[in-house]
Amino acid sequence: MWKYVLILILSNLLEASSSFSKIEYLLLDTSRDTEPPKITGTNEIRVIRGTNAVIECKIIEGLPKPKITWEYKDKYEQNFKPLPGLGNELSLLSVTDQNGGSYKCVATNVAGEDEHITHLVIDWEKYSIEDDALVIKNLNESDSTSYTCEAQNYVGSANAAFIVRVYTAPKISGLAEVKVIKGSNAVIECNIIKGTPVPDITWLYWDKVVYKNLEKSFGSKRLLLPNVEEKNAGSYKCVGANVAGTDEYITTLIIESPPTIVSESSIEYAGLEGDIAFRIPCDVIGLQESEEVPTKNPYIEIVKPTLSNDGNYTCRISDAHGHTCTHTYVVDVGYPPKVPDNFQIDDWRGDIGDIPSSL
Repeated sequence: MWKYVLILILSNLLEASSSFSKIEYLLLDTSRDTEPPKITGTNEIRVIRGTNAVIECKIIEGLPKPKITWEYKDKYEQNFKPLPGLGNELSLLSVTDQNGGSYKCVATNVAGEDEHITHLVIDWEKYSIEDDALVIKNLNESDSTSYTCEAQNYVGSANAAFIVRVYTAPKISGLAEVKVIKGSNAVIECNIIKGTPVPDITWLYWDKVVYKNLEKSFGSKRLLLPNVEEKNAGSYKCVGANVAGTDEYITTLIIESPPTIVSESSIEYAGLEGDIAFRIPCDVIGLQESEEVPTKNPYIEIVKPTLSNDGNYTCRISDAHGHTCTHTYVVDVGYPPKVPDNFQIDDWRGDIGDIPSSL
């Protein structure tokens, strides 16, 4: 289904003492190569006063990549106000009661818009007792420890120990792009930054599972692809998952081939003096980043060739990795025979004679 976005461009034009406005209409074809943004986040975050707060806005879909902006309003305001800064995370340092309120993440691109609101609650104390229960606010990994409850009266005392394990969602990173030479080994890395318990890592190629790593440890998880070819190029997604959530990172693998000249197999080009022109092609495949391109066009054109154009012509192509390919062509320019001006033809009908020429 085809989609279009209509954009109005307003510009003020001053002409003499009068002014008027011009409206331009710009129709953008968003087609199937675009998709509106879709984002998600946490509905409520509770932090202790004086600590730092991070509000995250996660992009699920959107092509081209959506632009993220932030807005804020406290509990007394009706309208949101824009906040400075861009990016998927909004960091608030040493929060106070004034930082409490609603934070809106807005994602926009040419195909549409999406938004998510997170409510930030500021707590005064981390620990409290409610109905004889210990309440731990703003849980983090450092709260994973043993807690002891002790009860006493005049007869004696009793205690019980409880172990708290705080699970945290995975966070992973990697390289956006990896380039390798055809025939070599490709290594795509996925770095586990955090996650409790340690996340399981699964690799997908164009969203199809290709490898699942059952070993649990922090650090770099590597996907090794030996002797890669063009068919191995594409999108590789690293997915980290545990009981607290998932995170993913996409790396694009680009396969670069050494340059190859694929012009006609013939290495000799013949022409006649006085011809309009003839062209010697040098068609190349596999060239990614050329360090040496002697001409802007992949051919040499000889206009009105003469005997002085006879000789060898070599096409040389090299890429950024030092791979070089050459092809040499032989050019032979001839000219039609010409009878001398002072040559006399006698009547020798019936005989065989020679007519000299300048050839």
